[in-house]
Amino acid sequence: MPSNEFGATMPATGFLDTIKEQIREASGRKCSAPFCRDPLTYYNAGVVILGEIAHIYGHGFGSARSHLLPLGMDPHCYANGISLCRVCHRMIDRCPELFPAELIFLWKAEAENENSVQSRAFPPSMIPPAYDLRAEFPIVSEFLGLFAPFLIFMHDLYYSGNGKNRSTSVLPVSTEVLNSIRAGAMALGQYRNKVPVFFFQHPPFRSWASEIVRGAQAVRTMPEFALLNDTPYWVDFHYQIVVVDSDGTEDLSFSFSTGRAMRELYLQIRRFERYVNDLPFHGMPAGLRLGF
Repeated sequence: MPSNEFGATMPATGFLDTIKEQIREASGRKCSAPFCRDPLTYYNAGVVILGEIAHIYGHGFGSARSHLLPLGMDPHCYANGISLCRVCHRMIDRCPELFPAELIFLWKAEAENENSVQSRAFPPSMIPPAYDLRAEFPIVSEFLGLFAPFLIFMHDLYYSGNGKNRSTSVLPVSTEVLNSIRAGAMALGQYRNKVPVFFFQHPPFRSWASEIVRGAQAVRTMPEFALLNDTPYWVDFHYQIVVVDSDGTEDLSFSFSTGRAMRELYLQIRRFERYVNDLPFHGMPAGLRLGF
């Protein structure tokens, strides 16, 4: 492990073990991403199994959000750390365009507030006693159906391999695809008979829907999509396959911000699909199961 200027041995991530423990304890030993909240398991010896302490402002040259680190702030201090699962840690570092520091600080504050002594009393439940979660699955399906053209486009992009080559990585994004992103970005503002179309009583569904809508709002404002016209929008989806972990795990590293943001939105939607489809009491007919 590296040493600091005083010769003390520092952890590989830069955070002291005592600071890691403080961050974990403050967040309730759960992932701080509001739509995730997976419990984090680790050994007392310090070997993290499912949870990681991530830097909000990256601590290395070229790291996510590292150029925004306030002058004089220690990148390895408590304030700059957040407890996340491995999936969410990679997510925020892969695409800083969709996950700015202000958002991640908000996640941390909300997670700590939920775990605070003042918040441990359960608030009155908004869910009726006779509530059946399965009643919300068709609404989830309709919500994700807004993104169908976008999901198909990104699926085809992966399997075509066009993004691997500079000569084929600039691709047209049709108006239909962009309109599906715009529709998703406005989903929570849609009303039918003066009632919100996509209102979810199940808190995890609400959190996931809010996150996906936020991502869609960020994608639709990317520079390539600034003009309103009926012609295709050209986006460079060039990517490289990189090793992201010591165990040899590979991932795609997109060279340009719009391609990165679109890919991350796609992954978020797929994560929500898996979350719903994996619920043990799913109970939906095969024709209503999510997926495009």
